[in-house]
Amino acid sequence: MKEPQNPLKNTERFFLLFFLSALFFWVLTIIGGFRAYTPVPFWDSWDAEVDFLNNIHLSNWHILWARHNEHRIVLTRLFFLMDQYVFGGYSIFLFTVNYMLLAVITWLFWRAMRENNPEDYHIPGLFLVIWLSSWSQRENLSWGFQSQFFLAQILPLAAFMMLHKEVTRPKRNSLYFIIACTLGILSLGTMANGVLALPLMAVYAMAMRLGWRRILSLGGLATLGVIAYFHHYHAIPHTGHSTGHFFTALRDWRFISYIMLYLGAPFFYIFGSKGMTLLAGALFLGSAAYFVCEPAEEIRKNSLKMAMLIFIFYVIGTAVGTAWGRLNFGLDQALSSRYTTPVLMAWAAWFIIFPACRQKLYFVLLALVIAMLPMQIKALQSERENLFERSVAALAIDLGIQDQKQIAYVYPHAERAIHIGNKAYQKHLSIFAMPLYQHARNFMGKKLTGQRLKIL
Repeated sequence: MKEPQNPLKNTERFFLLFFLSALFFWVLTIIGGFRAYTPVPFWDSWDAEVDFLNNIHLSNWHILWARHNEHRIVLTRLFFLMDQYVFGGYSIFLFTVNYMLLAVITWLFWRAMRENNPEDYHIPGLFLVIWLSSWSQRENLSWGFQSQFFLAQILPLAAFMMLHKEVTRPKRNSLYFIIACTLGILSLGTMANGVLALPLMAVYAMAMRLGWRRILSLGGLATLGVIAYFHHYHAIPHTGHSTGHFFTALRDWRFISYIMLYLGAPFFYIFGSKGMTLLAGALFLGSAAYFVCEPAEEIRKNSLKMAMLIFIFYVIGTAVGTAWGRLNFGLDQALSSRYTTPVLMAWAAWFIIFPACRQKLYFVLLALVIAMLPMQIKALQSERENLFERSVAALAIDLGIQDQKQIAYVYPHAERAIHIGNKAYQKHLSIFAMPLYQHARNFMGKKLTGQRLKIL
């Protein structure tokens, strides 16, 4: 007779598999960041980072609040200042910040999983560690400029979780509430979607009956935040809303398709199918509606579930705003790598509150991890050629050579890049403080000796 299978032993095997997979995925993600590292500014970095450093001084600190496209990236600009004046402007600090923020995001979801499912959280928690390290978000991990994409999700998430802590404390005091309000205010300085944080916190406070003082406080902060954010706010021509009036856009199938592609994007990088991506996005929207339709009293019994649900709607709001502002670039733009970070987090929140028995899903989760492997292995691909072209482009900018074809590797307009680069060269900022770019002009038209080559 066959010996009966030991469920505990099977669980231990699954745990080992998921633990090794999590370690493997994170190692690949870190290797990918090392391979992609370059101190050369890229694309938006020239305007929002280098030119910001060119112009910031003690008498005009207000430009910290100035818009970059439709965003007010105050916190990221503070990171730019730290990178320049504390760490030398090599962008190593900026890359490190992105990975640290991703680690904090993973830790927050791990804690949420453990709290929501204390008896069986290890394997689902390890799956979230794997899921959140996906290389599908490579643009945010391989570009120091992108810290705002992490900040714009982590601060609202942490704020919602602080409100949950306020609800569950035996004797309420104002500590967690004050921390939550602070995080909500800081969210205004991340990206445009950060403006949603305080209003959604007010919704959470009403749903969980946190008391009229807290509800009014959050409502007041939300109102002031919206007014402050949109003060002197004007539409930007190159991101004009081609969809027209918002309520008209809601009847446009392309608008709805963009939202579903955005919300299903991680599955595009797993399966490579737009049909599967649209289906995943539709499932996500449908399940969010299902969770909302639960009786109010049932929702109030689990304040953590409510916090995760509010975060899901925060990301859905982000998808709607992105669709309204970016649809004129085409539907494929919804699948941009940089957009996957908030969606990966939204699916993590969805998984935490998913009602099914997770032990029965272990094989499904393992199959999904295997399906994620091909994308993750791309982190090992060499970036040498791309990094070389960027270095040459930066050299052209440094020397004032309007080589549009070469400079296009790092910025779309050669003349503008040279203007920014020349000011940075004079002030010894960013890469223009490095010996290669500081001394290159001195050797124009000269024959280089071995000693001079060492300087370069």
